[in-house]
Amino acid sequence: MLLLYSQEKLKKKSYTKIMKYLILTLTFLLSLHAHFDEEDLYNFEKKCSICHDTYVQNDMAPPIVAINQRYKKFYGKDLDLSVSKIRDFLIQPSYEKAIMHPAIKLYDLMPKQKLSQKEIEAFSEIIMLLDFEVPEWFDKHYESHNLNDEKK
Repeated sequence: MLLLYSQEKLKKKSYTKIMKYLILTLTFLLSLHAHFDEEDLYNFEKKCSICHDTYVQNDMAPPIVAINQRYKKFYGKDLDLSVSKIRDFLIQPSYEKAIMHPAIKLYDLMPKQKLSQKEIEAFSEIIMLLDFEVPEWFDKHYESHNLNDEKK
């Protein structure tokens, strides 16, 4: 019985060590590419998600998950190019810089936001590097607005 208890305890310790190692490794790897921190994530929630909410369908702007998916589809695996294009759009939104024209027809062009250079850099990376949950209503919304017609 004592041996069984010790083995179970050892498994838990090993699991905990492995999990700590994985978390530290993932944090380190993400930090090699990402230049944002918790404050940037908080500001992103406060300044972007208020209109681009992924969890509640609204009439103000496309959800962040749609933007994330569109840039990944449009620019493929070129993460740096995607981040650069989002950054350019955030600096000065325009129809010419946009890749989501049906969304502009649906919601209008995003007005220029008062963002610091640090926020623009961080928000561009957050949009591309985070995995956003796809809400239940998203596919129906996508199909109902003919968003498959987006340019490539």
